[in-house]
Amino acid sequence: MSKQIAPSLVSYFTPPEGQKGEFGLITGYSADSDFFNDALEKFTLNIQAQRAREGSGSLALMLDPNHPQISMTNCYGLLHLPLKRETSKSFNLLHAKVAILLFKGIETDDYSARLIVSTGNWTRQTLEDSLDLVWSIDLAFDQPDEQNSTDFAAAYRFLTHTLSHFDSHIFNASNSQGAVSVTQSRFEQFHQLLDSVKAVEGFKPRFFDNRQSSLLSQLADQVAEHAGSKKRNYLALGSGFYQGGEKTGEVPSVIADIHSHLSEHGLLTKSAEKDIVVNPKGCQAIAANLESLQEAGWGVLSAYDPVYKNNPAARDLHAKFIFSAKEVSDQDECKRPWIYLGSGNLTGPGFKQKASPSGGNLEAGVVFAPQGLTWFGNEDPESCISNQLPISWEDGQYIEESISLAVGSDMQEHDSLYIASPIAYFCIKETLDDKFVLKPNAPLTSDLTFSDVAPEKYEQVNEQELHWFDKQPRQLTLCWQHNGTDHKELIPVIDEYGRIAASELPELDLDDAWHVFSSFPLLPADEGEEGVGERDMGEMSQTDSVASPKKSYYINRMMSLIELIAEKQTSVPQKDWSQWCTRLEQTFEQLKSDEIFAFFKGIEINPLSPLWESPFRPVYAENAKTDEGLGYDLLLKRLEEKLGLETLAKLGR
Repeated sequence: MSKQIAPSLVSYFTPPEGQKGEFGLITGYSADSDFFNDALEKFTLNIQAQRAREGSGSLALMLDPNHPQISMTNCYGLLHLPLKRETSKSFNLLHAKVAILLFKGIETDDYSARLIVSTGNWTRQTLEDSLDLVWSIDLAFDQPDEQNSTDFAAAYRFLTHTLSHFDSHIFNASNSQGAVSVTQSRFEQFHQLLDSVKAVEGFKPRFFDNRQSSLLSQLADQVAEHAGSKKRNYLALGSGFYQGGEKTGEVPSVIADIHSHLSEHGLLTKSAEKDIVVNPKGCQAIAANLESLQEAGWGVLSAYDPVYKNNPAARDLHAKFIFSAKEVSDQDECKRPWIYLGSGNLTGPGFKQKASPSGGNLEAGVVFAPQGLTWFGNEDPESCISNQLPISWEDGQYIEESISLAVGSDMQEHDSLYIASPIAYFCIKETLDDKFVLKPNAPLTSDLTFSDVAPEKYEQVNEQELHWFDKQPRQLTLCWQHNGTDHKELIPVIDEYGRIAASELPELDLDDAWHVFSSFPLLPADEGEEGVGERDMGEMSQTDSVASPKKSYYINRMMSLIELIAEKQTSVPQKDWSQWCTRLEQTFEQLKSDEIFAFFKGIEINPLSPLWESPFRPVYAENAKTDEGLGYDLLLKRLEEKLGLETLAKLGR
């Protein structure tokens, strides 16, 4: 039987069948654009160029503030949030690796969510070089599972508490017309749906964190609740980093405390077999205390890579886990198994301390009881523990001599500080005299300067307005000081469609517009890729151009597009209405140079006029009595003014 390879961390961003990613909230210690460009392509079903044109935030990322900024232009769709300047940080390092992802139906009105708890960082290194573990569950909002709902509620509380430490002004940014942006709409929908998920009475979350007490102090209760309170006779501890600086000749304190904690709560037999799983090239206090550990009954195992075995390409252990079960002679089944996995290394700050500014890191993990796990996979190789955890008892895995172990380096920390600047974003609008007006969300005071911008490119009118004389910028590099330290950050520019740091929109023709509208709610295929809608419009146009006079050709083409718009927008779900309106306005703006509008101006007819009529609108936006209807009226008015159609005759009148 071929061995099934576990999915990589990035694969958990792939939507369920029939859905696409809507929004996600993520915490972590470190990340990079390589990982998230891959994750976002899977999550949104759009490649980088498409996301650059859409300019919306799909994933919000909260990292330890010592991690440098990941800009939107390096990873379109990712909003790396800065720590608030004046926040009272309640942790030493932000180390928890947790994500909640929201998905919605492409052709249906259903939503689902995914909770991810990882031991690995959101980096390319995690995918290529590290042995890590992931725990994940899904939740369907129309048929919620009681245990999963309880887990989601706990993880969501953790994420929203963490979010309170970060600057989230970007989610309040509207476009220059004051309309809700796609990013803001997604953010609000995410919270609205997750707010509705409640813990179920009688259920305890498998997810837990160390905001109130250490992971260690909660461990026994978690095990008893989710795997039962009976004793086991096997225990394995694994960590990518063990406490350094421990006294030699002693069992490292965290290891001793975990064993004592489980024994005192009746979860381990006195004669339980005990193993420690390590990365031999860097295992800190384990290397210095191997003899003491062996004397205390601990075995030390080299981490097992089920993909590369023990060849030179084998990955280094980074996972943090605890595994315990009961072994019965002559039986392959793991009895009463439970697993802890999470961000907390088996160190003082990671596992023994609660989060605090001067001590414990902010950590999170899960305890669960795996089903169908076996020691050796005698009948079903896929059930073998070595395919689930980096543990193997094959010959050569046990390390007998300290010469085979290296202490390694201390935990590497970043040396930057990414905190919120005085300005979170600029809104931009083009004026009639070919310049742009930039408006910051907070006063642009004299102590704030721009880096790498020639003085002739801009003029500061006052604290609320900046005139820009060059091509439209995606972001500006703002220089400022905080507590006597110089800071330099990339500040996104939001255009009149609410797009964040977006690429320039290309001009479109009617074939392109047909494809843009017919693809909704997805983005159309990237340039060079032919879509079904594009082919349909092309075939229709070619026929008309041969068989009909030019007047009929233009009218038929435009009316076919208006008919498509009406067909699509009358069935757009209310939750997607703001996104549809943005696409409608943006696409016609891109069409304004098409010769078809010159034709309609020549015959003095407004081809957009049917879109005002109620049969061309969804029920909830039939007239200006609803917010949706009023916003749509204002949108059509703006479009007609921009395209020079407002004084022309309406069709049918």
